[in-house]
Amino acid sequence: MHIEYLREYIELAQCLNFTEAARRSCITQSALSKHLVSIEKEFGTELVARDRHSVELTQAGHALLQEALAICERWDDARRRVNKAAAIPMLRIGGLLQNPRVLWIVSSVLSSNDQGSVSITCTYNQTFSKPFIDLLRDKEVDLVFTYQDEDQEKKIGDEFVRTPIFDDPFVVVVDATHPLASQKNIHMEDLAEKTLVRLSGPYYSWGWEHIEAVCTRHGFQPKQRSVFTQPGLDYSLVDLQNDALLLSQSALTGQFFARTETHRCIPVSDEDAHFSICAVRRKDDPNAALKLFMSRIAKLSL
Repeated sequence: MHIEYLREYIELAQCLNFTEAARRSCITQSALSKHLVSIEKEFGTELVARDRHSVELTQAGHALLQEALAICERWDDARRRVNKAAAIPMLRIGGLLQNPRVLWIVSSVLSSNDQGSVSITCTYNQTFSKPFIDLLRDKEVDLVFTYQDEDQEKKIGDEFVRTPIFDDPFVVVVDATHPLASQKNIHMEDLAEKTLVRLSGPYYSWGWEHIEAVCTRHGFQPKQRSVFTQPGLDYSLVDLQNDALLLSQSALTGQFFARTETHRCIPVSDEDAHFSICAVRRKDDPNAALKLFMSRIAKLSL
């Protein structure tokens, strides 16, 4: 059944005049009669009782009128939703997508309906072979989640807009036999004479630079042992060799470490001991999906 047949039926049911209903529907009276017969055949019952002098709805006709009004309203709403969604382009996101809290933010934004019927469609760029900001410069993505500090802001430059999202506190992971393993929390100075495991590779470079910057503010250059790690590798597979590994509190593997008997996951209590996560986008990017995405982030309780 065509939705327009129901609209024509609504006009007829409301004015009870074939000539007027046909005029309102911009069709001929014979076409209206033909469409009504089609509807009655569909439902298997008479909907309109008519003779030379009057037109009346049957009991079934009254029931269909209420349903037809609701169906057409839902159809019009669906059309508005589809049209608005079609007007919103694809949003391409890259960066720290393996961070569980970043993933929660993205999923919360995508499931949000605070903008009515508008939905956002995303694709995810999991490329780690180049710095995240280069993905933006090369227009391979529209938005990246990455780390933020003063030195990195200089590298980003004025061509981009940075929006702070949340602070992700440091935690130190050590073997259960490590000298720090018995402490409930530590300060950065406690790591001055310890060797830190440096996870190397494009995905981790900015994170390590930030760790170095925090160590410098606390008066020491970190001793380090580099371990090449592929993105997504379970950090529990890293051989700590009685060294310390700094991770973000929200790191999924950090939660895993906290549940094991062979490792200890210790919070770092200094106020500046955290990764600052920000969203970076190109300045004056006209992408409507990007603007909507950022407006929804601003409404989240982070």
